[in-house]
Amino acid sequence: MRSGTPGRDSLREPQLLLHQPDEMRRRQAQSLELSFPRGVLDEAILIRDQMMTEGSASNIMIVKNGTVITPPKSALILPGITRDLVIELAQANGFEVDERDIKESELETADEIWLTSSTREIAPVVKINSHVVGKGAAGPVWRKIITIYKAYKQELRNG
Repeated sequence: MRSGTPGRDSLREPQLLLHQPDEMRRRQAQSLELSFPRGVLDEAILIRDQMMTEGSASNIMIVKNGTVITPPKSALILPGITRDLVIELAQANGFEVDERDIKESELETADEIWLTSSTREIAPVVKINSHVVGKGAAGPVWRKIITIYKAYKQELRNG
């Protein structure tokens, strides 16, 4: 794989507003329209039984002490192609990946939080409501993973 520089779109540093599922359903159409003008990438992480499941149209990953953590595949999350690819690339490049439930409280102590989807690829979250994630910028694990991901895509394009 060749190294690549993350594109400008990948360096957006979105905020994430946290909502409970019922409130999210009530606000979903409004949230999707209002999120981009305010610089917010996604306005919901679904919470079921105090566990994080996913964004409104994305999968969630957190990083703690260098380990990438994401909820396991189940009927509660979107079966994300980008999620699966990120896991595969991370493991192939020596990162530990832990597929397990993520407690809501872990968002406050996560070093990094990402949302993955086909349209957004791997987007770092730098703020949830008023809580700054990590150092308030895209983290070092995300920077390595996005470089690997972009190199993988380029390799596919080149054949």
